[in-house]
Amino acid sequence: MLSFVSDSEVDVSQIPAYLKYLVDSGVDGLYICGTTGEGYSLTNDEKVAIVSAWRQAIDAQNAGHLLSVVNVSSTCLKESLQLSRKVQDLGFDAIAVLPPIYYKPTNVGEWVDYMRAFTIAAPQTPLYYYHNVARVGELIFDIIKAVAEGVKQLPHLSGLKYADNDFVRFSSLQKNFCKQIKFFMASDSVYHL
Repeated sequence: MLSFVSDSEVDVSQIPAYLKYLVDSGVDGLYICGTTGEGYSLTNDEKVAIVSAWRQAIDAQNAGHLLSVVNVSSTCLKESLQLSRKVQDLGFDAIAVLPPIYYKPTNVGEWVDYMRAFTIAAPQTPLYYYHNVARVGELIFDIIKAVAEGVKQLPHLSGLKYADNDFVRFSSLQKNFCKQIKFFMASDSVYHL
């Protein structure tokens, strides 16, 4: 949920009321600047304003019990890493990141190196990989092998948000890595069954 005061300014004033609604509805966590939060469409300054407003609202409403994950994805890696540091400084529970959408990793090693950049930028904050095939496209290597290597090499890799209709792959990921990382299903198809 995101609105703008004008064509160029995000409206963060609605965040406290929205947070109250979510808490009253019994949600367990927040995924900030994700797909429906238009995260990929925002400037880094807009994202900083939004995550800062969320942090203020969470603190003001004593809603720290909610898992708070911020999607830091951008077409600019430098901005994503800067936002990761800001998210860590603000004390969110985790950062999430999509793979690059244009110059995609071409093998498992490149994927691990890309993810490693986020663990270096925010070394005290758990990292979640956001696997969203509908928005980013299919990777040309096996994501199961990538996660296996990530679990070995990236101690901060703590979760995976899975937005893909390949439920066999999701089941395999869970079976192989449920003791090492958390899984969140985010496929719209699940909600229509």
